[in-house]
Amino acid sequence: ASRVEGVKEIGSIKLQWLGHRCFAEMCVAVSPLISVTEAHKITEDVRHELLHHVSALVDVTIHADPYTAGTADPFHALTAHHF
Repeated sequence: ASRVEGVKEIGSIKLQWLGHRCFAEMCVAVSPLISVTEAHKITEDVRHELLHHVSALVDVTIHADPYTAGTADPFHALTAHHF
């Protein structure tokens, strides 16, 4: 996933097994200067790569966050106290 053009950083990854099938959730950081359409394309490219390289993976949901280059994450401040 980190080799996909436009991915600046990989965030959290969650896997859930149901029998022999794997479901995943992943956060990737992308440039905060790109459009929603461009961010969506990047997440679809990541999804495509993962589905081709992880044989048991049957579904993956990918969330795009704006890349903040080592600074505090201002985008999740509102919900941070829940985690």
